[in-house]
Amino acid sequence: MNDSPESSKYSDATTYDDEISIGELIQKLWRKRGLIVFLPLVCAGLTIAGLLAAKTVGNEQLSFYVELNGIKDAKYPNDTEFSPQDLLNPKVLNELADAFKTEENLADHVRVQFGTPVSTGILLEYQSALAANSKAPPEEIARINEQYGSRLSAAAKRGLSINVDYTALGLSKAQGKELLQRLQARHRAFYRCTKAI
Repeated sequence: MNDSPESSKYSDATTYDDEISIGELIQKLWRKRGLIVFLPLVCAGLTIAGLLAAKTVGNEQLSFYVELNGIKDAKYPNDTEFSPQDLLNPKVLNELADAFKTEENLADHVRVQFGTPVSTGILLEYQSALAANSKAPPEEIARINEQYGSRLSAAAKRGLSINVDYTALGLSKAQGKELLQRLQARHRAFYRCTKAI
């Protein structure tokens, strides 16, 4: 081994050259403070811009509620079964596709189901009751299900919820509204036909 003073001096120098003091590190970070603050702000801004762009480019929907006057327990006055899908039979969809000259399949972008704003409120109430009783015994949960189940069914079957994704169909908002109105008129026509029979 070489124990000369020069070799120990050299080994000490290399040891100290590789080390960075905390003070130097803080000075380097302080000199780059603008970049450290600016870079996360730019990333956050780009993320927000991307989310907003995705939202504006996303599909736009119109919703419409139709009250089912004269239809009780999902039956027309002449006891014929009523289904929300009656409004989306192929004949109706073909007529609407021709009228609006859309290439898209209407069945993929028009949704008709039982529902009213009242049933949405009852559903929220039901979910709150379940959350409040999450640790309740099964008998209590069954009682809550029974209580809200009948209320939900009765409220939902009093009306129809019609949703049209007009941007996916290549339509303007005004055309989407007109499509909703034609579906509502189609429901009235169905109702008049069954009432007359």
